[in-house]
Amino acid sequence: MFTLTWDAPFTVDPSVYPSAQKPAYIGRLAVKPELMKKGSFIGARCLRKAIELAVSAGADAIRSEANPDLTRVRALLDLLGFKEYGQAQSEGGRRRVYLQKTIVRPTVSSGERVSDIGHERAAGIWYEAMMPRPR
Repeated sequence: MFTLTWDAPFTVDPSVYPSAQKPAYIGRLAVKPELMKKGSFIGARCLRKAIELAVSAGADAIRSEANPDLTRVRALLDLLGFKEYGQAQSEGGRRRVYLQKTIVRPTVSSGERVSDIGHERAAGIWYEAMMPRPR
């Protein structure tokens, strides 16, 4: 489960993030414990769906707040292209960091239309923008 909104579901100074014209915000990312068995990709599937929805709605960035102590969640966000901005915050025992994934749109050569480059090539560029290759 997750929420995807145009308004930040958390309090943060927007200057923490790089500039974006239309950022989307992911909040309340949660997975039922019984679905979290070892080797499950449900968390990654939720995040990829949130990215897909944000992109299709025209977002140029996706922002999130995360607990830095949840190392597996942070590793997944890193793998999906989220980068940390600003200082880690701690208030009332609650720790958090702020992350953003900048959306990279497919580019075409001058005079070339997206429809001219073919579905596979466009899809390949899109997939690479959505899911960086492992290092």
